[in-house]
Amino acid sequence: MPRLHIATSGRGEPLLCIPGFGVASRMYEPIVARYSERFEVIRFDPLGSGRSSGYWASPSVPHLAADAVRVLDELGLQTAHVLGLSLGGLVAQELALRFPHRVRGLMLVSTGPSGPLATPPHPGRLARVSARAVHDSVRQRRFALGATLYDAANVEDRVFERALPWTLVAHLTAFSTHDRERHLHRIQAPTLVLHGGRDALVSAHNARRLARRIPRAELHVIEDAGHGLLLEREAEVYRTITAWLDRTGAIIPPPSPGVTAVRREQLTRLGAIPLGTLRVQANAVALTLGAARPRRS
Repeated sequence: MPRLHIATSGRGEPLLCIPGFGVASRMYEPIVARYSERFEVIRFDPLGSGRSSGYWASPSVPHLAADAVRVLDELGLQTAHVLGLSLGGLVAQELALRFPHRVRGLMLVSTGPSGPLATPPHPGRLARVSARAVHDSVRQRRFALGATLYDAANVEDRVFERALPWTLVAHLTAFSTHDRERHLHRIQAPTLVLHGGRDALVSAHNARRLARRIPRAELHVIEDAGHGLLLEREAEVYRTITAWLDRTGAIIPPPSPGVTAVRREQLTRLGAIPLGTLRVQANAVALTLGAARPRRS
């Protein structure tokens, strides 16, 4: 079985942290000390990144979610709070949909629902971030993907680790073939949605969409923060998360699924990329037809 690198810190309720596009678990290093005061902070490198084994085939978001469940299994944990950042937020949503009995609380940071119904990045903001990253790469001769994606100039690039080109292609494939917009109402876990108002990569409209679609989800937007608000505004985000958990109280996940549900999950995971592609295409058609339909005055 491919090796997954797993690290834990602190004692308390388990908090599984899922990293984003093209980065590994070290991106969470700047926040570990603070979060370890309350949680057992669990980080892992997804396959193909950091210190884990490489891919044997291109993964889907459901496969990435299954890897997150494998982390819990290897640590002997039945359930955990789950925090997902950016692409990791899509994985966290999929985890809550496919394995609801493993998720206590769901924290979705700088992410959205994905698919054609989601709001695309603001072209001007995205261009400015990309231009700054190219400038930094040329001037400082360093790998600037981490600083580009997470807009966290105060965090050293070393915490992001260099991603292999195949990993970036695999993550892009997983993202582009994933669309769960119409299934978000099935998420049962208490959910907190956190977003930066000036996020150049994932529009804050997507956070509002998540909060509307997921039952009883709570939305918190930090207007002057960007895509890297988890690192940029570490203390404020931590206070928001802990206050939300205190208000929510004890969280009891649903019971474990039966054999039929387990088999169905395994089969649909195997076909996740073609099934996801069909969902993307169907929603793209629906979006096109909706745009073409004349508006009533």
